[in-house]
Amino acid sequence: MAQNNSGLILLVGGAAVAWYGYTQGWFASLFGTPPVVTPTPTPVSTGTATGCVAPSTIVNGVCTAPYVAPANPPQATVQYSGPGTTSAGGVALVAQLATAYGGLNPPPMNIDQWAYYYNLLSGVTPLTGGQITSMLAAAGATNNRSGVLMNPAQFVALLSSAAGVPGLSGFGQVGYRRIPVPTMVRPAYGRGMGQYTMADLRRAGRR
Repeated sequence: MAQNNSGLILLVGGAAVAWYGYTQGWFASLFGTPPVVTPTPTPVSTGTATGCVAPSTIVNGVCTAPYVAPANPPQATVQYSGPGTTSAGGVALVAQLATAYGGLNPPPMNIDQWAYYYNLLSGVTPLTGGQITSMLAAAGATNNRSGVLMNPAQFVALLSSAAGVPGLSGFGQVGYRRIPVPTMVRPAYGRGMGQYTMADLRRAGRR
């Protein structure tokens, strides 16, 4: 004769419903809050091979995190290949820039840095933003403002060719003064006595 298991089934089903209700807090007022189950934490890197998890990898026995490039990586520096100044006035200005820097052999610097020392010189008109922008464009440094380096002779050449700074190719340049020409000379002092005439002095002043 078959056994009647309906009572057992009802008992097991009732127990399951009661346990589910207990875990859901249905009976919190009667039995209190069910225990909180804390998940097992994922192992983290300890600096050694033990516990090394992805994306870290073991390098020479040490757990090493992968390299992550910075959001804004610094731009590489390049040496400007343009010519340097060769004029007498330009060379004189190069010497003044080296003195302003504080040494005879200053290192290559970018246009903004050289402009700073240029603006320190007495008797010069400080460079404007427009002039510096023109120099940056001529040097190919528009997209790498601080990364295009040059020596002072190259900077001075750009002053003349790109910034339009006058007087860097002859008399009247930065660091030079015109020779004052007298307006009259005594006729008694002629060429035979080792003196120059007024015309000679004027011609010398125009060179």
